[in-house]
Amino acid sequence: MKDLKGLNDVVFKSLPFQVKIISNYPSYFYYKPTFLLSFNKFSIGLQASYYSTGSRISSKDYSGEYLFDTRTNCIAPSVYGDYSLFRLFEKCNVSLYSEGGVTFSQLSLKEDLTVVNENLTNSSYAFKSRNYYIEPGLKLEYHLSQLMNIGLNAGYFAQFGTNDFVSDKNEVLNNRNETIGPDWSGLRVGLSLSVSLPHKKVTSN
Repeated sequence: MKDLKGLNDVVFKSLPFQVKIISNYPSYFYYKPTFLLSFNKFSIGLQASYYSTGSRISSKDYSGEYLFDTRTNCIAPSVYGDYSLFRLFEKCNVSLYSEGGVTFSQLSLKEDLTVVNENLTNSSYAFKSRNYYIEPGLKLEYHLSQLMNIGLNAGYFAQFGTNDFVSDKNEVLNNRNETIGPDWSGLRVGLSLSVSLPHKKVTSN
């Protein structure tokens, strides 16, 4: 989130009173419900990922309080596929995976200033953006039973596209005449729990 962190720096340095950056777009848990069709060596299917993060700049003393909050999230539907490379021990499997899809990002900004119990500023703004991504990686999977697996995956989320944050009035978010867009790119490490639905094999006479 390089562009949004740059916006925080400008807000931090432009205020006439002392403030602190309480949070500056830290990493959070992400969620990826997935539906797969599995075959002997590979699986393919659809998934929907959800990411979120945010920031806060604030100041508070006996005379009043100032808050500048940002919240951004992303829903990313995608196509997923993996291919089994080799086995480690009897119940462990190493796979190569890849996913690609669309990112639908939303951003909310809120600024609030209260002095001696009087609210002087209370502004909020909403923006959205659409881009694309691909994430290749490796997955280590352990078979708990015939129906349940637990996995550890590591990959790199690479966002591409140049669509910036735009409001419903087609106003582009900018910082000193430089447009601002989402940037979800980065290393992804996660745990997964999968459940396989039993099915009958189709045989021909």
